[in-house]
Order: sequence, then structure tokens, then C-alpha cells
Amino acid sequence: YAVEEVCTGALAGQLIWHPWEGSAWELGWILGRDFWGRGYARELTAGVLARAPELGITSVVLECHPDQGATAAIARGCGFAYQGRREGLDLWKIDLLPGKNEKGE
Repeated sequence: YAVEEVCTGALAGQLIWHPWEGSAWELGWILGRDFWGRGYARELTAGVLARAPELGITSVVLECHPDQGATAAIARGCGFAYQGRREGLDLWKIDLLPGKNEKGE
């Protein structure tokens, strides 16, 4: 999904949002360097997390390179829990519907 800066209409980057494993979805973003440090990644994350339960999504994951400290800070700040390293990437997860597992039970 394209990410547009509202005040200028400039293409800021792209949102990654797709099914992952089970009922979990993966969230990510790729922003142009000129758009770093403006809070856009945090805003995108919060917006997706607010809407995901309406779509029946029970959990969301983020994967990032271990050197991406900004992504890890966003994950922590938005309530994701660190799950460990998988295939060289740090895995973060948040469960959105308390009391339900990935099968919706």
C-alpha cells in the first residue's frame, strides 16, 4: 500500500500488510529517508492496530533486522512483545483479542 504524506501529497513509502501464519498478519513499512523521524511509522502502526480487530485479525507481527533500533522501539511502544530471532530477524508480536488464540478459540 502506498503511503502518502497528507500535507504535501508526496509518496513517503509503502505499508506492508499481509497474512502471515495462522490468523496473524504481518505489518511493516518502508519509508524514504526524507520521511524518517517524523512519527509516520508509529502512526501507521497505531492505525493498523486500531482497525485490525474490526477485520477479525487476532494478532499482528513485525519482523525487523536486529540493527533496526527504531523499529524495535516502535514495536515496544505499541505493545508488541519480543518473540526472539527467526531466520536472522527479530520477531515482535501483539495479540489483539485477549482470551483468544490464533485459531479464534
